[in-house]
Amino acid sequence: MKHKLLSVLLIISAVAAAYSCKKDVKANTSLIGKWETVSEKQKQWENDKLINETVYPYEKGELIAEFRADNTITITKNGVLSSEIIPYSIMGKIIIIDGEESEFNLTDSNNTLTIMNEQVEVSNGVTYRYEFATTLKRL
Repeated sequence: MKHKLLSVLLIISAVAAAYSCKKDVKANTSLIGKWETVSEKQKQWENDKLINETVYPYEKGELIAEFRADNTITITKNGVLSSEIIPYSIMGKIIIIDGEESEFNLTDSNNTLTIMNEQVEVSNGVTYRYEFATTLKRL
């Protein structure tokens, strides 16, 4: 359940930082449309050694994000459309996520979208790195 919340937050926060962005950036037209979340992949590293890699599949229709030309996203979760309309902004291959940058990549003739985020922290001399990749398919 925690991993699915992370995916929702990744998609939602991908646009939340746009509130603080003063420069109006046009929507990336290749993202416009409905995208169904297929999976989330998480990797955990300790001092550059991979210690865990997990892929969490999503059920069909579980989480759908619609990127609109007006730089907003709507989220449909298990068939229920959220009333929240989320602004987004893209600069090149970067989506701003709650003040953090995430990369996105379009493959398979622009029909597969991957949103990637990485977090690094150091504790007691150990460097922990977490990689998150959410994969969506165009509907």
